[in-house]
Amino acid sequence: MVSKTLKVVLPIALGVFVFYWVYRDFPFASAWQVLIGDTDWTWMTISLVFGVLSHVIRGLRWKQMITPLGDDPRTSHVIDAIYISYAANIVLPRVGEVSRCGVLTRYDGVSFSRSVGTVVTERLVDALSLLLITAITVCLQLPVFHTFLSQTGTKMSSLVHLVT
Repeated sequence: MVSKTLKVVLPIALGVFVFYWVYRDFPFASAWQVLIGDTDWTWMTISLVFGVLSHVIRGLRWKQMITPLGDDPRTSHVIDAIYISYAANIVLPRVGEVSRCGVLTRYDGVSFSRSVGTVVTERLVDALSLLLITAITVCLQLPVFHTFLSQTGTKMSSLVHLVT
């Protein structure tokens, strides 16, 4: 009982202390004035909806990759694991990818190695998609790139040498 209480109270107390220590000299009154008077909350709300929606879709996409492997994690756990991975990345970059696999292993019994495999596959597909989009963009906008390079005095042969 004491252990469970400490697991909840200690991180909250530490968070409050760190928050106080970091923001002890921050002018909250002027920040509040900016939030109330100068902020267009329509755009903030739209941004929040799309931000949350992108994480939910990422979680659903990840669940689609895990399910054919024989595991069926709860959708809420998969989405929560995505949010936890972002929080972990703030503390230590790239730890989030491992932490989200650990969350599913702990709460749904998903094999850690299989979930890591889906994360690696997801990253590979993302990288290839980005490379394809970049290549298509450069091909479709070649005259724009050519004009820019000629106006800046950059030779195409030096760029090709740099890339290869």
